[in-house]
Parts: sequence; structure tokens; C-alpha cells
Amino acid sequence: MCTPGVTQLTNEAEKIGIPSTGIVAANFETCAEVWADYQGIQIVRPSVYPGAFELSTEEELRNNFVNVVLPQIIDNLTKPLEKPELLAGKPAPRDVVFTGTLDEVNDFFAASNWSDGMAIIPPTIDRVEKFLKYTDLSPHEKLAELYPSNVGVTPWDVAVNGVMAGCRPEHMPILIAMIQGMAKGDASRNYGSTHSWVPYALVSGPLAKQLGIDYGQGQITHRVNKVLGRACGLFVHNLFGLRIKELRLGSVGYVDSWVLAENEDYLHSIGWNPYHVQKGLGINQSTVSMGTSVLIGGNNIPADPNPEIILQLIAFDA
Repeated sequence: MCTPGVTQLTNEAEKIGIPSTGIVAANFETCAEVWADYQGIQIVRPSVYPGAFELSTEEELRNNFVNVVLPQIIDNLTKPLEKPELLAGKPAPRDVVFTGTLDEVNDFFAASNWSDGMAIIPPTIDRVEKFLKYTDLSPHEKLAELYPSNVGVTPWDVAVNGVMAGCRPEHMPILIAMIQGMAKGDASRNYGSTHSWVPYALVSGPLAKQLGIDYGQGQITHRVNKVLGRACGLFVHNLFGLRIKELRLGSVGYVDSWVLAENEDYLHSIGWNPYHVQKGLGINQSTVSMGTSVLIGGNNIPADPNPEIILQLIAFDA
């Protein structure tokens, strides 16, 4: 991971022919290349450590760095740089990148790694503009800066992914609130974790009922909840730039993101306030609260090279 200052120095050094390198664990080479691309570093020379750092003893760490990693560092820093290739230009918001049948559009989006593997609704300009009618924000107004892609996300970006997910135009206010909530704090740093964290949303207030967001049995697989959850997953994939086998490194993958709502009629009947009222907002206001959860895989930390300790951790987690 590079800080902005280090990234700038690396970029400037590349321009005058000075190479750089970074130390990564084995099997994280692609991750390093994608990360560097997001930071604008065009030449990636990873020095690869053979295995996982935390599972090595002190002696193994020392030997591996001296005998395996250090020779790579020296080689990477002394080989002359070739002229870096210019990064490919990205399409502008209203550019038509492809035309064809529904099957052809889906094949193109899948091949471009712009979809989650399931069929999408083609995000035509007409469909996207229908979503934009449900917000007063300018289509290209910056909503937030996303990590790690460094994308300044806009309502246009949100609408495109909402269309693809199968959302309705009237879902746009929820989609905007979701992306803004996902961008806050350090939550997005978990989305690519090996422990399979996923974002989810709780919708509170009258908008949930107006939009038909379900709060009963099986709510997260209700058709409205499901398409909103899918949009959340597409945000992670396309806007945050966290794609499987690149920067989204969950060991066994990820479940779909989901959306929840409250049964506010029942809450009122027993004298409880909805969540947004508990947080100090008006009863007629609506809110979207974002969280993260792990449903697959255990987080056995701290790690240890001792097999007996690993067994104890597994037993504790079970």
C-alpha cells in the first residue's frame, strides 16, 4: 500500500528512469499490479516473499528475506526501466461502449469484468437518465472519493450500476445514500479482506414502506431488497474497484450484500422508536445505515506457526 506522497515520488521517479519495488506475499502479485494501477504507477516490480509472513518463524523470516527477497529487490532496483506504456483511456460517462443484442451486451460486460457474473440490465443512456430524475443532484457532481480505486463517484455512476442491478428509478435516493454510507470511515478497507466481509444496508423511515422494501420473513431475498443488495455488490465491484482475484481476496468468496428494513408499525404498537428516531432524527425522515458482516469463514487471529496453537484457535472459533 502506498501513501499519496510515496505514490507521487514513485511516479516522478519512473518518468526519469528510476525503478521501484514493493514486497508482497506469494499469490498477491496480481493484487500489487492492480493496486499500483489505481495509484497511477505504471511499472510494477514486486519482490515476492515465499508464503505468508505471519506463519513464518523469526528464523524463517530472516532466511527468506536474505536468500529470496533481497536478491529480487536488488534485481528490481537495478534493471533499467523500459519506456512505460500509457494507460488506456477510460470511456466518458455518456460514451456508448457497445451495441448488440441482450446476450451480446451481457457477454461484453462479463468479458470486460464489469458485472458480477449474473445477467445485467443494459445501462442505456435513456434508462440512466430516468434514474437521475429522482435526485436534485447534478449527474456529474462528486458524491465521495472511493477507496482503493480513487474514483470520485457521481450520481451518473450510481445510476449506471443501479440499472445493471435491476433496480427501479425511484430507488435512486436509496442508492445514493448507500454509496455515501459505504464511502464513510474505514469500512471499505474491509470489503477486500480475506475474511469475506460484505456491506449491508438498514433502511429506516417512511421511504422503506413507500418503496416496498420488505421487513417480514425472508426479507433479504424479497425482490426489492435483493436488487438493492445487488446494486451494493456492484458498487464494490465497479466503483470501489474490488474485484475477485484482484483486490477482493476473500478466501472462499462472498455472499451477496443485502438490505433490511424495520417493521415500524409493530415498533409503534409496542412503544419503541424506529432506529432513525433513536438516533435523533424526525419520525418522517428516512435514513440508510451501512454496516459490514462476515457470514463465511472464521477470523482466526492472532495467527501462529505452531500447529497446536492453530488447533486451539480453530476449536475456539468452532
